[in-house]
Amino acid sequence: MRKLFYVLAGILLTSPIIAQQINGLVKEKDGKPLSKSTVSLFDARDSCVAKLAVTNENGRYDFVEIPVGRYFVSVSHVGYDRQSSTVFEVPPTGDIAVAPFELIKSSGDMKEVVITAKKPMVEVKADKTILNVEGTINAVGSDA
Repeated sequence: MRKLFYVLAGILLTSPIIAQQINGLVKEKDGKPLSKSTVSLFDARDSCVAKLAVTNENGRYDFVEIPVGRYFVSVSHVGYDRQSSTVFEVPPTGDIAVAPFELIKSSGDMKEVVITAKKPMVEVKADKTILNVEGTINAVGSDA
């Protein structure tokens, strides 16, 4: 039992510690930091999301305890176009600093919004049931 403990301890101690950190900055085109931007870390092998983060008030984000592998970062913010980094390698030791993202405002402005609503045909209240005949075929072409 003691030999097994020493073998396992030796394996764990000689293996590289997975405590790498990926960090970066998100800012507007004019250089002001963008807070509350969504930052996604993707595994480059299959484009699956590995981790998610939100930028702080200084526009900074951090991903900690990242395993060795190939990744890329994608940043999105409401009203801005999404941007992605190039694929980079996370080595067994050392931290990665991703190049700063400069987000550009989206040009998709809405001209108008039309909201339509219909009353439900049957409304059930606590003390009564209401049948709205406006939406039925019986309401077409006749007046009371």
